[in-house]
Amino acid sequence: MKPYTVLLLRPDYVAATFGHDTFCAHVEGATVEAALTAARAAACETDEQDVPEDYYCLFCTDGHVVDYQDGAGGVHAPNAGRQP
Repeated sequence: MKPYTVLLLRPDYVAATFGHDTFCAHVEGATVEAALTAARAAACETDEQDVPEDYYCLFCTDGHVVDYQDGAGGVHAPNAGRQP
């Protein structure tokens, strides 16, 4: 299992302002597809919804990406920041 960060666009019937309301999930998965499934399940649980396919994937990457409001942040993943 690898860590992933998945950014989902909430469906219009859930979003406060459609196109501007996203859900970011830090999940574990054996594959990208498994990570997307886990992220959609987390979004549905949070939003009390039952149609995971309505959550559109905007971004998926391995590792846990953290975005701090103060401008500091980065990728928290094995080998992050290491030079090849």
